[in-house]
Amino acid sequence: MASMKAAPRALMMLLQCWLNPQAVVVISHPFNIWLALFIRAANAVIAYDDGIAYYVATRLPRQRRAKIYRAIVAKHFRWTDEGGKPVEDYRSMLASSRVLEMHAMYPDLLQDLPMPVVQIDLGRAFPPSETSADEPIALYLDSAPEVPVELGVERVIDYLQSAAASHPSGTMWYRPHPSAVSKISQALAETPWARRLDGVFEEIVAARSIDALYSFHSSGALLVRHYNPDARIVNFTNKNLLTTETGAHQLFERIGAHEIAI
Repeated sequence: MASMKAAPRALMMLLQCWLNPQAVVVISHPFNIWLALFIRAANAVIAYDDGIAYYVATRLPRQRRAKIYRAIVAKHFRWTDEGGKPVEDYRSMLASSRVLEMHAMYPDLLQDLPMPVVQIDLGRAFPPSETSADEPIALYLDSAPEVPVELGVERVIDYLQSAAASHPSGTMWYRPHPSAVSKISQALAETPWARRLDGVFEEIVAARSIDALYSFHSSGALLVRHYNPDARIVNFTNKNLLTTETGAHQLFERIGAHEIAI
């Protein structure tokens, strides 16, 4: 969501969109108040993937505010399929929408969608910043607080400590989940072998060399693989966290991720 400083500019752009009968907006999803308002104002919508939700058919949010967003974007998104069945996941949402095009990192995995699916060209990495490390780093991307609980904080910390010890830097960088700081991130903040990585992730991953990534099937793995072809990507899992969603195994196999049961 736009910050308070960005709100005036966003409002100006939204007004321009309303006044332009040919306006086309490019969005990642409709479940954000600003994105929903731009979708409502636009004549046409183009979507892009900014994670794994469309590939693995992640279930749609069900909070009260999500129902409000659904009502706002009804001009371009329909919430039942042709048979009248409720739309339950991101992939079905696209399939039943009036979205003009879908732009994706792996378009061949979305060929069942009714609209054209276009390859995203991320280009080359941004020029390294003055603060960028010369040596590759190992990075742990945390998930929403409720996810790691299924595995046990201690087991994850023990694995990350071992991974840090075997890395040439002796350090495990970590990035808390944007929604909240989990017990794992809290524990890492107290260890001498872990360092917190702050900033815009898309800029970080394009500017810093990452040779090892650990997460709970994070969508950030797609960007890490793009900019670091030789990186080792590890997904934590166990019997409670199997990637059973449609397309999950195919997607993570594509980027060469390893499943580690802990």
